[in-house]
Amino acid sequence: DGALLAAGAEDGGVHVFEMEAPYQRVAKMEAHAVAVRCVAFSRDGKTVLSGSEDSRAVLWEAASGRQLYTLQGHGSWVLGAAFSADGSHVVTCSSDQTVRNWDLTTGASVQTLADSHSDQAWGVAFDPSGGRFCSVGDDRAIRVFEATVAGGE
Repeated sequence: DGALLAAGAEDGGVHVFEMEAPYQRVAKMEAHAVAVRCVAFSRDGKTVLSGSEDSRAVLWEAASGRQLYTLQGHGSWVLGAAFSADGSHVVTCSSDQTVRNWDLTTGASVQTLADSHSDQAWGVAFDPSGGRFCSVGDDRAIRVFEATVAGGE
């Protein structure tokens, strides 16, 4: 909603700031012991996801900094994340060359696309309908996937 800004830090922290003067920090989240490589907000601005060099992604309540879920499954740094338009899923990508789709009602991975790239995957995005998402990697490829929205791996 544009009211908040989140920034990841080398020390593993995530800082959330108000976007109106005087730009106060409203939350500091600490769950990563190493650098945060990506942050993403849900469309409604209520949740933020951080991805780190510790191979984990963490879902937070943006205003309070309360940790909601730890998403574990990547084998290396989490480099990118994107929420579905309805906020029910998030996709993450990693230097382990995988892309994962997570159900945020349970915190479970519902789709893993192993070796989706021949080098590390750097970015992900959902289409507005939530039916597909794409990833981009150091292999100079853009991949488009059909999203699994229910069930498990």
